[in-house]
Amino acid sequence: MATKRKAAKSTSPFGRGDAAFLRQDLRGIAPEIAYAGATSFLRRRYSRDLSEADLAVVGVPYDLATTNRSGARLGPRAIRAASAMIACWTRIYPWDFDPMLRIAVADWGDVAFDHGLPDKIPDTITQTFREILASDTATLALGGDHFMTYPILRAYAEKYGALSLIHFDAHSDTWRDSHNRIDHGTMFFHAARAGLVVPERSAQIGLRTYNPESHGFNIFDARTVKQRGAKVVAREVRKLVGQNKCYLTFDIDCLDPAYAPGTGTPEMGGLTSYEAQELLYGLRGINLVGADVVEVAPPFDQAEITALAAATIGFMQISLFAENFPMHEREKSRARHLARASAKASRGKKSATKRSIKTKRKTRVQSGVQSKPKPKTKPKTKTKPKAKTKAKAKTKSKAKAKAKTKAKAKAKSKTRKS
Repeated sequence: MATKRKAAKSTSPFGRGDAAFLRQDLRGIAPEIAYAGATSFLRRRYSRDLSEADLAVVGVPYDLATTNRSGARLGPRAIRAASAMIACWTRIYPWDFDPMLRIAVADWGDVAFDHGLPDKIPDTITQTFREILASDTATLALGGDHFMTYPILRAYAEKYGALSLIHFDAHSDTWRDSHNRIDHGTMFFHAARAGLVVPERSAQIGLRTYNPESHGFNIFDARTVKQRGAKVVAREVRKLVGQNKCYLTFDIDCLDPAYAPGTGTPEMGGLTSYEAQELLYGLRGINLVGADVVEVAPPFDQAEITALAAATIGFMQISLFAENFPMHEREKSRARHLARASAKASRGKKSATKRSIKTKRKTRVQSGVQSKPKPKTKPKTKTKPKAKTKAKAKTKSKAKAKAKTKAKAKAKSKTRKS
C-alpha cells in the first residue's frame, strides 16, 4: 500500500490568503499579497462573534447627510481595500510595538439599514453599536459621512455617560440648528445640548471654517497647529482631556486636499499627513473608548491616497487603544529573545577583540619583532638659577676693580714720598 507523502512546508512569507475568513486567532499578523484576497480591515477576521474580541471594526456606509458631494457611502469599502497594503506591518510608524498582539481585533462588517427609510437610519446605527458595546467590545467605525458619529455617541453615552470628544476636522460641525435636522454640520451642537459630550473637556483640532459660536469646545484651529506645532497641541489636548473617557473622531477633510482630495467638502490650508501622525502619536495615554474615521469619498480620490490616509489613521487609532493594554506573552518572549540575541552579540564582539589582541602578540613574537625599550631618562641635576650666578659675577668684578684702584693709589703715594 502506497504511503501518502507529506506536502513540503512552504517557505513563502505569505500565508494561505483570505485571513478575513480563514484566520483562527484574532491576534497577530498574517501577511498576504496586498492586491488579492478578501479586503477586511487590516486583514482581520470577519466575525459577528465578539466573545474574544477587544475591538470591532464596523463600517457605516451612510452619506445622506452631506451638504456638498456625496460618495462617502463607499468609504468603508475603499478604506478596507487600501488597508491591505499596510496589513502586513507588525506596527505602524512611529509606534514601537505590535498592537495586534496586545488587543484582539475583528472586522464586524457593515451596519445594515434601509436607505428608503432615511429617518430610521440613525436609530438603526445606535442600536447596532449598543449591541456591540453590550459585549464589552470597543469600536472603530469607518464612514460614511460625519453625521454617523452622532448616533454612535448616543450608544456610547448610554454605557459610559458624557464623554470627552477629540474632534479632527476642517469644520466645527457645531452650527446652530433648531429643527433637529439630520446634517453632518450640526450634530456636535446637538451632542453638546443632549449631554452626550462635555465641551469644556473636549477639543476640536484643525478647523479652518468660520463659526461665531464655540459652544464651549476648546478649539485648536489649523493656524494654531502650524504656529505652535503638533507636539505642543497634542500635549495640551491630553492635559485638558485628562483621564476622562473619550471618543476620537477623525474627519479626513482635516487634512489639506493635497493629502486627501477624496472627500465631500475639501478645505484648503489643512494639516499635512505628518502633522496628523504627530498629533495622534502625541495623544498616547488618553482613556480612549471609541473612535472613527469618516468622510472618505472614493469618487473624488486620486490613486487611493485619501483611502490610504484613512486606513493608516485607523491603524494609529487601534495603536492608541493598545497603549492601555498590557504586553502580550508573545510580545514579552520576543523582547526576551531580542535581549538575549543582543547580549550574545556583544559577548561575541568582546571575545573577538580579545582574540585579535592575542593573535597580534603571537605574530610579533613569531616574527622576532620586539617592542623597543623605552629610553632611560638621565636624572635631572639641580642647577643654580642663572640670576644668582650673574649677581655673584658682578660682585667679584666690583671687588677686583676696588683692589686695582687701591693698588694704584698706593703706587702714587710711594712716588710722591720718593
